[in-house]
Amino acid sequence: MKKKMRKAISLLLAAALLAGLGGSALAATQYTVPKYETYLCLGDSIASGCGVPVTADLAVEISKTRDPKNMDLPAAEEFMAAYDASGTYYRYMYHGYNFEKVPRAYHSLVAEAVGAETFIQGAVSGTRTVELRYLLDGVYNDGDKGASWGKVFLGTDGSAEQNCAVLDKADSQLEGIYGVTIKEAVENADLITINYGSNDVLTLSMLYVLADLQKEYRDDAVVSQILSQYTQSGDVYLAFSKVLQYEATCAASKVNTLLSNFAKNLISSSKAFKTNYAAILKEIYACNPDATVVSVGIYNPFSQLQLSDTVNFKLDAVMEPIIKDLNLFLKSFQYKYKTYQFADCSRVQIYDMDSSDINSGSFLYMVHPTLDSHQYMADQILAAAARTQQSSSISSSIISNYSKYLDLLKKLHSQSKFW
Repeated sequence: MKKKMRKAISLLLAAALLAGLGGSALAATQYTVPKYETYLCLGDSIASGCGVPVTADLAVEISKTRDPKNMDLPAAEEFMAAYDASGTYYRYMYHGYNFEKVPRAYHSLVAEAVGAETFIQGAVSGTRTVELRYLLDGVYNDGDKGASWGKVFLGTDGSAEQNCAVLDKADSQLEGIYGVTIKEAVENADLITINYGSNDVLTLSMLYVLADLQKEYRDDAVVSQILSQYTQSGDVYLAFSKVLQYEATCAASKVNTLLSNFAKNLISSSKAFKTNYAAILKEIYACNPDATVVSVGIYNPFSQLQLSDTVNFKLDAVMEPIIKDLNLFLKSFQYKYKTYQFADCSRVQIYDMDSSDINSGSFLYMVHPTLDSHQYMADQILAAAARTQQSSSISSSIISNYSKYLDLLKKLHSQSKFW
């Protein structure tokens, strides 16, 4: 009898709890797009919109106010003439530099959805947590073991002092565009999205491998030519893939050795990334404890790549374990900061590729999200931001109604002769 009464009390309390929450706990799979006055986007080429296709209609829209910048062709008419109705726009893509707002990129979709009156696009292609941390707390914690950056990472290719000088200049450029430095933008933002990791871990690991190959294959004409092309273009993804493709045609053992070294570097590079990321969040919440921070998860940039028509090998299999580990790390901060959320973007789709695309000048852009994927990422970010507000609302509701639950408990207790 006592058990039945206690079960009834529990059910009544649960019903009261749900009533006090206005049913929000029942709507966990639904969300209302939250509103934020000031939105700051931080990140690398993915966040900056690199690879977003410029279709004919968008080229016309751009040409109304200015000539297209940071794209392969200078005039809207040429974009229109080259427009391919089948959806192949690979040559005509945003490059994603100079803090530029890109229509249809996830940063623009999020800014519009949340109704941001102030939107600061602080993402730049090639950047890492190393650079962002320096701009926030002045610490330049670079895990570089001596690999040459070439034209990667904001063009930095010198000592730490030289690199920091480049970053200071970039910060001044942002201030010239938006009127605030990165740190000031963080201090004033209501919503901040952070999208780093690909360059910190994946690109850096490729650079280490290429640096080792440069020493090991000094007499190999093919590898030397590939590395020379990389030095000129700064396209580390293209160079790494072409070397893998070449090795695959030579011997399986060569590919295994190269990928083994790559995997080791992935692990070591991720350590520096984790250290810097934790420091960045600490600094953000120190200067803006009420900001909603959404971490954009990492996806596999080689999910669609096949090295050759004859070698049945998927490069994405090597990367998958480390990407899962990094995403678990990013998600773990949800338990440390109450206004932090992780947006799982592991299902991002990139452009379809085959072995011939490794020799394409658009390969660098094809490893970036498609137009549909930018919408998917925006949806994931908005859902994460909504969870932060919902969590805060639930906590407030529980606190405000706590006395009612106690009164109900006391009433049930006084009326029961079984206690």
